[in-house]
Amino acid sequence: MAAWTTGSSGRRTAWRRRAPAHSIAEVVAATPLTVETLRLAIKQERRVSEQPVVVEIGQVDPLGVEGLYDVRFLPARVHLRDGKTAHLDETFVDGAAQESGGRWRGAVTWIDAPEGTLTLRVSSETRPQPVERFEVSPFPFLAALGQWASGLDELPADFLALNGARNFAAFAQPLHEMGPPPEGLRPAQKGAFAAGGRRASIVWGPPGTGKTKTMAAIAAAHLAAGRTVLAVSTSNAAVDVLLLAIDDACKGRALRLPDGAVIRPGRPQDRRLNEDPERKHLLRWTETLDAFARALAEAAEEQRRVASELAAAPSSATEKRAALRVRAVEIERRRKSLETERSFVLARLAQDARCVATTTTSFAHSEAVGGRGYDVALIDEASMVPAASLCRLAGAQVGAWCLGGDVMQLPPVTKGAGETGVARAWFGWSALDAAGLRDPAARADLMQRGAVVLLEEQFRMASEICAVVSDTFYEGRLRTYGTPPSPPRLAQWPIESLVLVPPAECDPPPGAGPLAPRPQMAAHGAVWDRSAAVARALVEALLADRLFAGSVLVASPYAAQARLLAKTIAALRSTRV
Repeated sequence: MAAWTTGSSGRRTAWRRRAPAHSIAEVVAATPLTVETLRLAIKQERRVSEQPVVVEIGQVDPLGVEGLYDVRFLPARVHLRDGKTAHLDETFVDGAAQESGGRWRGAVTWIDAPEGTLTLRVSSETRPQPVERFEVSPFPFLAALGQWASGLDELPADFLALNGARNFAAFAQPLHEMGPPPEGLRPAQKGAFAAGGRRASIVWGPPGTGKTKTMAAIAAAHLAAGRTVLAVSTSNAAVDVLLLAIDDACKGRALRLPDGAVIRPGRPQDRRLNEDPERKHLLRWTETLDAFARALAEAAEEQRRVASELAAAPSSATEKRAALRVRAVEIERRRKSLETERSFVLARLAQDARCVATTTTSFAHSEAVGGRGYDVALIDEASMVPAASLCRLAGAQVGAWCLGGDVMQLPPVTKGAGETGVARAWFGWSALDAAGLRDPAARADLMQRGAVVLLEEQFRMASEICAVVSDTFYEGRLRTYGTPPSPPRLAQWPIESLVLVPPAECDPPPGAGPLAPRPQMAAHGAVWDRSAAVARALVEALLADRLFAGSVLVASPYAAQARLLAKTIAALRSTRV
């Protein structure tokens, strides 16, 4: 079935969404920037966000390291205590986990929610079992943020300086010499590199423009000049990508940093960090954590053995029971000593490091990382960093700020923000929004002053796709360079790079059965079986063509639709999709 033969090929369609009753800009304008509104916003966000969710285990496999297990689960069967549908995301990484009957406790160390997989670190000898249910709570980021805010008398000066286009422009004065840019940067990237020497700057990086590479070059230049760098992003995966890019940029400068000079607090997700021997110097923090975890696990196991022997010893064996009690006290003393030593060693690692790369949540939660000063702070994916997190970052002693991101992409993810309220103002308004990039006039002024540099050359999209994206979101400034992918030249496939296929106008594939005429609302966004059936037909047509040897990506903005697509297309049994 050629679903595009409906007269829609190459057509551009525009539509208008109904404006919300209160736009985020109106809410922000009506919310004063005060310590009191920040505390209230954190309280409102915590009320909704910190609820534990219940997960049912489908399959469990040990990972070869004591206490670590790979767990598979069905995303559709994740729910709150009251039975309402819920979903897991990266906010649950490092969150506490407990089997519903109390048989074991532990923590989530890694999660891929769409795929239904996570890694559990269990602190007891009882291992998780299939069909068991356990509760997992979000990482206590908001609790730490609230505790920090409770000690404030006034908002950090740098946070106020980074808010509002006029404040940002006045703050963004030249501060550091950056030296010549490294080879391989494009003209706009060189401009952003030079701006990285200001007191504040923004690398505005649309998709495929090399934002991470540019920010890594800025970080490496500061490190080469002897300055300390804080590099943060919103997720573990994004931090890993930035960290690897910084390491590559340092190598490109022949800058050899000793082990411990660059640390990665938190849990790396990128396999290249764990599997590449050339990256071992980046894992001092993780290796230290694991070493103490093994020592503490051995102490806990010894405690269990002593407790078991004590329970089995008859009351008449007074000498043996006394010796066991003494042994139990010694083990407990050793366990507490290990925990104290761990805190000291991690604090020393953080203080001695020249570059710290971590998530915004880990920064807020770790006194060792968040309690020291930095010459330069780089905030990657700043369009997703809420104003509350920016405020916490600005609470550290930072000499200069470089924000990287795209104000036209995803805003911060917030659970407690409604149509109105301070939670929406503090958690739905990003660091880039705060700087004024949402306003075209303010954005143009900041660009003219050199405080904001748009990376305007992209290599990821075909020119026709880039043109639509550029005209819609980037005032026609975004253009293509290099040789991006081109559409396959197949008999049953259109020659255009961008094709609109309205599912409602397509004939349903044979055997598809009754399909809904329009999208339906589901737990996590809209879902449409007809669209999924059309997508499968398109993929099937591609795979059936002998001239096509490439791979296919099928994406959806909604988790529920993505799961339906995965289920629908899985029947094709292809590893190329």
